[in-house]
Amino acid sequence: MKVRFLVASLALVLFALAVPARAQSGVIAVKIPYEFTAGNRKLAAGQYVINRPISTDPRVLGFRGDAKHQKALVTTRAKTDEAPATDTELIFARYGDVYYLRSVRVRGARELYEVPISSAERAVAAKAAAVMITLKAEGK
Repeated sequence: MKVRFLVASLALVLFALAVPARAQSGVIAVKIPYEFTAGNRKLAAGQYVINRPISTDPRVLGFRGDAKHQKALVTTRAKTDEAPATDTELIFARYGDVYYLRSVRVRGARELYEVPISSAERAVAAKAAAVMITLKAEGK
């Protein structure tokens, strides 16, 4: 009797953990019209696919551009909002003509994935105020 209860409980827990993982396994397609920095990696303007390369950690985002060698892994901090996002979007901080990725939201998800501010961005921010830019993307 105890074994059946234990097996049923374990199955229920595994099912509950699997549902959010499937819901967060989407891919984002976006055209970024300017050179930008994601984490500590500078990337060229162009078409990018953003995915979650580590299925057990949705905070890690992988960027793969159409241009050669345009790849990056970015570890973010997840925050939960009260309402789900209405669009898939990337938020950038712009200082003059320099862009830093700040966060990613996926349509329908309550999580906001924030990119930690790098030391390079901190140095630029000490000299100028950021203008926040929202770029819409295609979430799949």
